[in-house]
Amino acid sequence: MIVHILLQSSCSFWSIAIFEGLGKFHDLLSHGAGSLLSLWHDSGLQRRAIESFGTSSLASGYLAKSFHRGRRGPQRVADLEAANMQHAAILDSAALAIITTDLDGSILSANRETERLLGYSTQDLIENRNLAIFHDSFELEQQARILSRELSTTIRPGLEAILARARRSRQDEREWNYVRKDGTRFPVRLTISQLFNPDGGEEGFLAIAQDLSEQKRVEARMQHLAYHDALTNLPNRAFLHEQVTRSLAWARSQNRKVSLAVLDLDRFKHINDTLGHPVGDKVLIEIARRLAISVRQADTVARFGGDEFVILMPGVDDPEQSSEIMQRIRKTLEEPIMVGSHELYTTPSIGISSFPADGNDLETLLRKADRAMYWAKEHGRNTVETYDESMDRNAAAMLEMENSMRRALQREEFFLVYQPIFSIATGRVTGVEALLRWKQKTGKTIPPMDFVPLAEETGMILPIGEWVLRTACRDARKFIETAGCPLRLSVNVSPRQFKAPALFGLIADLLATHNIEPHDLQLEITEGVLLDERDGTAATVAGLRAIGVQVAIDDFGTGYSSLGYLRRFPIDRLKIDRSFVSDVAQTEEDTALAAAIISIGHTLRLKVTAEGVETAEQLEYLRTRDCDEAQGYYFAKPMSFEDLTKFLIDRRQMVC
Repeated sequence: MIVHILLQSSCSFWSIAIFEGLGKFHDLLSHGAGSLLSLWHDSGLQRRAIESFGTSSLASGYLAKSFHRGRRGPQRVADLEAANMQHAAILDSAALAIITTDLDGSILSANRETERLLGYSTQDLIENRNLAIFHDSFELEQQARILSRELSTTIRPGLEAILARARRSRQDEREWNYVRKDGTRFPVRLTISQLFNPDGGEEGFLAIAQDLSEQKRVEARMQHLAYHDALTNLPNRAFLHEQVTRSLAWARSQNRKVSLAVLDLDRFKHINDTLGHPVGDKVLIEIARRLAISVRQADTVARFGGDEFVILMPGVDDPEQSSEIMQRIRKTLEEPIMVGSHELYTTPSIGISSFPADGNDLETLLRKADRAMYWAKEHGRNTVETYDESMDRNAAAMLEMENSMRRALQREEFFLVYQPIFSIATGRVTGVEALLRWKQKTGKTIPPMDFVPLAEETGMILPIGEWVLRTACRDARKFIETAGCPLRLSVNVSPRQFKAPALFGLIADLLATHNIEPHDLQLEITEGVLLDERDGTAATVAGLRAIGVQVAIDDFGTGYSSLGYLRRFPIDRLKIDRSFVSDVAQTEEDTALAAAIISIGHTLRLKVTAEGVETAEQLEYLRTRDCDEAQGYYFAKPMSFEDLTKFLIDRRQMVC
């Protein structure tokens, strides 16, 4: 009984018992009474202790039952009384709800933490006299069923469900939900132990409850963080994996389908690079909000990192339905996003796969939806594509081409051809353009349009581009010597190569190594390179022009065709794309465009070269418009270095 233990235990030992763990605590409470009963005979001490502890004390319920006849010395009585009061104060300050009951479970005492946690006074609890008063009835029924199976006997829901294990094993520890007087619930770890008298007989039960509310809140928070993205609060990859597993199991049992969509924002990196990651983060948060409210209640939107999101759509049996959902999302995301004073726009590329047609697990469905998403990006962006087997075949072909391209440099499968450039006014050769070609050892020729974009995407364009520059400059020295006069060498430079920090040093080294005058080298770039000024493009152009290297805009008219950058950058030449030249003598639109480009170039004091000239009519039209130069099959096809050398020797009078 609780009073006996209080008498026996020292203050410091009690503190250790309470804070080192409930196991030791219960051992002390349950077995410490025997040696104390013989000390407790003075009914006067009983009366004084009750008066001292009061009804709110843990010990008050037991004190009246705990005295034995007999007396002790006055000093001993005083010591016992002081110890009782001290230990009762410790229990009343403990952060544990401590209750004692008789063998029937009737409440005899409770400490102040019990009053605080449950909202009942000790008097209320003693008057109600049953532990079940603050237990949930549904939980009692549930535990009764569990115990009935466990103990192979019928356990009634109610008090017996609380005490059954302790009656049999002397101690029971479980998690419960306590119900406060106001009806609110909170989780506790409840330990029930039997109490014994000095003779070893059962005398009651001790219930110690630890409030788990904060622990559960921390666990719930940790669980949430483990399964949700910290920035957008959307489910993450781990959560999606579990959801997909459950959805696929359900779909198999119900003979239903499941769709999975991968969504990637188009050109989102530009927002981060231009305005900074804090702005980009706010955009992602808004995108996540829009996605969450655009899908069905049964769907799951997860963030996979960066600007990639995944949408799980269970029960979508018609592929058109998933496509409609994604089209709705696409329209929603097209609306502007305001971040401070910035009005930002972003569009998604979306790919969709479905179970069971495209795969039976998350990894396969993700891979195929991802493939469809990249297909959407490659075919215009801001679109929704549904996976098709041809996409994988195309991807496999691209992978094989990438691997072959990486080996091509080592195998010396790349080579250059050269196409002469002519002055329209004089008919003389003024330069040559170096053109990259690829012929595999098998004899198969790969068109530049089939491998150059892939080389740019994979970064292979850097070593390939360097090889082109080195080879072209080496050959240029030779054909300049053959011609007997300077000839301009034009070399196409890819966007990635032009922005590479090493380009300027490479050019300077090649000019010096091969003794080429800077103005005899012309680098051809596309309009898009000049429009993207984030990576030092302006400085690169200015640096090249400062040492005398010429810069030309290739395929002018097929890109942005903004006049602004033509004024900002020191460009030397515009090259009219062959698509405007081919019908220049027949189509009014092409005629007008070609004339406009020539006029723009001359207004800005730039030279103009027309590509793809194949007929006398085309040449005559360009002559009437004062176009400066032309190249094309009408003059000469691209040729090998050896054929170019012969061409220059045979037409020496037409060179320079």
